[in-house]
Amino acid sequence: MNHFLPRSWMRLLVALPVLSLAVGCTQKFNDVSATVQEAYNNYVDVELTAEEIDAVPYASAYLKIGNQKQVFVVLAFAEHNPITGNTQLKWVSADKAMVVTENGHIVKTIGLQHNNLAGAHGDVPSFALENTEYSLSYDWAKQYRYGFPAHVKRVYQGKESVITPLSNSPADIYRETVHFSTLSQSVDNFYWVDANGKVIKTVQYLGPNMVPIELTILKGYSKS
Repeated sequence: MNHFLPRSWMRLLVALPVLSLAVGCTQKFNDVSATVQEAYNNYVDVELTAEEIDAVPYASAYLKIGNQKQVFVVLAFAEHNPITGNTQLKWVSADKAMVVTENGHIVKTIGLQHNNLAGAHGDVPSFALENTEYSLSYDWAKQYRYGFPAHVKRVYQGKESVITPLSNSPADIYRETVHFSTLSQSVDNFYWVDANGKVIKTVQYLGPNMVPIELTILKGYSKS
């Protein structure tokens, strides 16, 4: 991916030309975007203080794509997935790109510069199951590639603390090897999971030959 001049660093995630949301949701999305835009001011490679993060009235995270600059994203929506019964978290950037996670797994992206994930479909087991295997199906927006089966093998890797301006959290590390049989290729994704079973950091590939996406939770989502 290309490097950008400092004054244009926020174009790491390009603006969405169209976003299909209801009127109320659109207002919420615009409010969130304005909040993130304000938080971005005066930062090139974002490093916010605990006070600055606390001042943002939404759950938030750091997002880093490949070797690009770290950016700040906030939670715009937390929505029920009727198919899996899980909650999908929709993280947005200052310029309205979106990364959607479910149980810590990236299941969709919108507005990234390259290789957007149109969807990762399947029932992901909780991290209470340390060593397990399951199946997913991947769709990629580029060249309209859909329905690629993937076999996922999860292995427990040990413990490590995740340090952010707000916390120092012990976490269990899991590696998931995602094998795409029709492509004869695999990727390794990593998850840091806290004592409550929530993913507080992850490094994931959206597919083979794609750059990794690192997401570190700063202020976590709470239903309350």
